[in-house]
Amino acid sequence: MFRQRLVTAVVLGFAAVAGVLYLPTPLVALLTTLMAMTAAWEWIHLPQVPPKKHLAWLYVVAIGGLVQVGWRVFDQFSEAVFVGAAIWTVLLGVVAVRKYQNSKQMVSPSLILGVVVIVPALATVPVLHGQANFGPHLVLAICAVIWIGDIGAYGIGKRWGFRLLAPNISPGKTVEGALGGGLLAVATGVVAITTITGPAVSLAWLVLAMVLVSAAAVLADLLESMVKRASGKKDSGQLLPGHGGLLDRIDSLLGAVPIFTALWFFWLNPATLG
Repeated sequence: MFRQRLVTAVVLGFAAVAGVLYLPTPLVALLTTLMAMTAAWEWIHLPQVPPKKHLAWLYVVAIGGLVQVGWRVFDQFSEAVFVGAAIWTVLLGVVAVRKYQNSKQMVSPSLILGVVVIVPALATVPVLHGQANFGPHLVLAICAVIWIGDIGAYGIGKRWGFRLLAPNISPGKTVEGALGGGLLAVATGVVAITTITGPAVSLAWLVLAMVLVSAAAVLADLLESMVKRASGKKDSGQLLPGHGGLLDRIDSLLGAVPIFTALWFFWLNPATLG
């Protein structure tokens, strides 16, 4: 199983880096649209009662269309990015409250919730990619933040974790793993953004921004775990050998990308600061 997971991760990693670095933004937007449609297919099949086939395809196409429209809206009106970030902030706040209350109540995978979960992040990826001078490197930076944070959380949790983070939602996650992974994610983000933009943002503000992004990633992961547990599913699908479905791999990104994009436009972008 570990070897299968490793091979899949390496192949996907190389493909993602090559695509981000060498594809033009319209093609990146097409790929994120296809990712959104795949995620929508997994989402609508999470409930134990399968949907009617025509409804599933209609939902998948609608999600793809919304990502394309969202990309163009966010690209033309950067203020609209705040809407996606605000919606995700409310969602993540709900997860945080339920975790704090140790609630056993889960979140059902409704069609509307699927739109809110999937569309904002995958519509903003091409917006980030199209940013002058920095675009592809920003996308790689947020991916690196999430991937290193996830790997760190898993490794530290396995080695030193003993306090469960959210036992009713995701029994495998520990407080120690979340904190250790979060520190690695913040350090990665600080180094990456400083390398990309130079010392345009003070270290304190940059650390705070990365803490917000890292927290959003953890809470988004917990949100998907809540949805899967409500549906009685361990994985969202079987698309990726050893990893489950696409949603299982991008759940943290779905929460982190809208927050990061909003912070970039109004906090981290040297052009805005200037």
